[in-house]
Amino acid sequence: MVPGALTFGSVGRTPAAGPGAVIGDLSVLKDFAMPWEGRKLQFRWESINFMNHANFGSPIGGRGNPNFVLITGLIGGNQARSNQLGLHYTF
Repeated sequence: MVPGALTFGSVGRTPAAGPGAVIGDLSVLKDFAMPWEGRKLQFRWESINFMNHANFGSPIGGRGNPNFVLITGLIGGNQARSNQLGLHYTF
């Protein structure tokens, strides 16, 4: 039912809530003591979006829009899993 002119309808503020976001990053670090005093070498492995999960955006609002309640994008762009390795030397 369409509400009358200049009146509020009965639908809540966000009737079409979007899906939740799953964010999972992982870091693995290992320190190695060097034979000279106060020095160490650290090995790092970091994985962004470790579970390789797509986080979908919110539905499109606006009753006049032909794509009403469709989800057309991802949160933060289309970021697939990425890994990086590194060495960190402290002295």
